[in-house]
Amino acid sequence: MSLTQLQREALRYLRVTGEADAMLQTMLHSCEEQLRAACAPRYIWRLCEISETERGILFSGTSLCLPGQDIRAHLRGCDRAVLLAATLSLGADTLLRRLSSMDMAQAVVADALASAMMEETCDRAQEEIQHRLRPAFMTWRFSPGYGDLPLGLQHAFITVLDADKKIGLTATAGDMLLPQKSVTAVIGLSERRQTQKPHGCAVCNLRETCGMRGACADSTHITEEENQ
Repeated sequence: MSLTQLQREALRYLRVTGEADAMLQTMLHSCEEQLRAACAPRYIWRLCEISETERGILFSGTSLCLPGQDIRAHLRGCDRAVLLAATLSLGADTLLRRLSSMDMAQAVVADALASAMMEETCDRAQEEIQHRLRPAFMTWRFSPGYGDLPLGLQHAFITVLDADKKIGLTATAGDMLLPQKSVTAVIGLSERRQTQKPHGCAVCNLRETCGMRGACADSTHITEEENQ
């Protein structure tokens, strides 16, 4: 039984090295089938010109200003940026809750697959952005909570993108996204090639304690050549 690309990515979240045994392969296939039936992946994005101010990076046509040194470094050399929001929909959350009450092993596998599917959705959005805008350079996705960019900006991202109405994305009073399998991010664009910055574990606030260190989907460093 061969594994799909999504299942291979899920194994990274599960921290499985080598070949998955027959039982795990069967579970991966079953959970992916259930997840794809339950999910309705959606995303929305908005292109803005950006400028650097004393308060942070200002997005034209909006009230959004991103503070912190890490986002300044991330967008250095960029004159435009895309605000992105993506979600797997409430169906994913419902399925994961149901599996958690029935079979914890399946729930863990399904959660890993959902995380991989979230990355798949964001990658598809980024491919669309690349195809439609054709910038010479695109940064990787930088989300609230990375580095010193406050997690509390989730609400501002949702408001600027009108994501609650357009893709059903909201945030709790504690700044957690709902549905839970959702992402907001900013991607810098430039008409001139730039040197990619380190990302993932290198800028994560949890890098010293995270059990996923080196295994999460954003743990690699993209080189300039890979971005061509």
